[in-house]
Amino acid sequence: MESLEQAPTAAPEIRRAAVISDCGRYRYLLVRQWADTGPTAVFVLLNPSTADGTSDDHTSGHCIRYARSWGCGALLIVNLYAWRATKPIDLGRSKTR
Repeated sequence: MESLEQAPTAAPEIRRAAVISDCGRYRYLLVRQWADTGPTAVFVLLNPSTADGTSDDHTSGHCIRYARSWGCGALLIVNLYAWRATKPIDLGRSKTR
């Protein structure tokens, strides 16, 4: 498993990082930080999609907007399943659940 690495930012005001397996099929943690102060929101979702250490997806974008509106300075996204799938029905297709 790769370690948590700081990735180049797509939007300068948001620092992005992720913990993703070496094969790229599993994501264990997604981190977004836009302020050095304020609470950190934690979102527990079903499964990760395409967001990674350099880019966001639809769901992570929504989570960022919610967390910012709540006055948070960062967010963590963790999932019940680490298998990366754009559709939850694809979770049943992973070889190791």
